[in-house]
Amino acid sequence: FKIAEVKVDGAMAEFAMIPRSASTRKLLQEVRIGFGLEDMMLRSTELRFTDESSMRNEFKNGRANPELDTGLFQAKVPESFKVSEPLSNLKK
Repeated sequence: FKIAEVKVDGAMAEFAMIPRSASTRKLLQEVRIGFGLEDMMLRSTELRFTDESSMRNEFKNGRANPELDTGLFQAKVPESFKVSEPLSNLKK
């Protein structure tokens, strides 16, 4: 990507970038990334496509390295689930 524009508005900055690759430019016209200047946290992303459509994501209340409950990563699989390994019977 090539940086096409940098905008600073108050406590936020936004970069507009265009793809360097001609094949990518056929689909994607521009990418915009916004972030807070005080905390350098991501605030928004936007993809602008060549058909004039766009997809924007805005981020609020972000926290850096929050404490996570250890149970969050432990799957609770119901007893009714059957686990199968389709290729387990093949010899290696």
